[in-house]
Amino acid sequence: MKIAIIGYSGSGKSSLARKLGEIYGIPAMHLDSVHMVGNWEIRGEDESKYMLKEFMNKPDWIIDGTYKKYYIKERLKQADYILLLDFNRIDCFIRCLKRYQQYRGSTRPDLSEGCNEKMDAEFIRWLLYEGRTKRHKNFFLAVKNKYGSKTIVIKNQCELDLFIKFNEIQKRLNEQHNSNNKLRKKNFSRQRNTQRHFRQGFRRR
Repeated sequence: MKIAIIGYSGSGKSSLARKLGEIYGIPAMHLDSVHMVGNWEIRGEDESKYMLKEFMNKPDWIIDGTYKKYYIKERLKQADYILLLDFNRIDCFIRCLKRYQQYRGSTRPDLSEGCNEKMDAEFIRWLLYEGRTKRHKNFFLAVKNKYGSKTIVIKNQCELDLFIKFNEIQKRLNEQHNSNNKLRKKNFSRQRNTQRHFRQGFRRR
């Protein structure tokens, strides 16, 4: 299974990628860590693209982040599911504020080591305005129009929590179903062996 997670900054893309990776046992790549190296320095584009291309060769993957210059068309085309986190700017701002309070002075799991959590004026401007221009909105609208059959739009934290809970339940149900199938096959095999032994014993008489 291949899952592409896109959406606005601060909407919880990386947290969702980690959670789905844990549920389904699928490797997750955070494009923030591909784009950045330590101390918020930008990694060379060729190296970033190579890292992503190698990861996309895996049979299953989860990739979070929009980053149009990093094979966005290929990611969306290959993905079995596209998760679009369409949170409003206030919710994203509050999430980022809480994240800053949690990781202040340290590096969160989805960033390269040495990129300590920050919330400066430049990022706040991007979060509230520059990352929400008409161009960005039109891009997400185009994704929904082109890949509507495999795109799931999540608009707030309540929907996100329900989506995660649904996947947790679905995974348990699938595991139970597979376990029951194995048990039925085992019982069927045992029954056939018993019937075969009975027929062999009957012929000997």
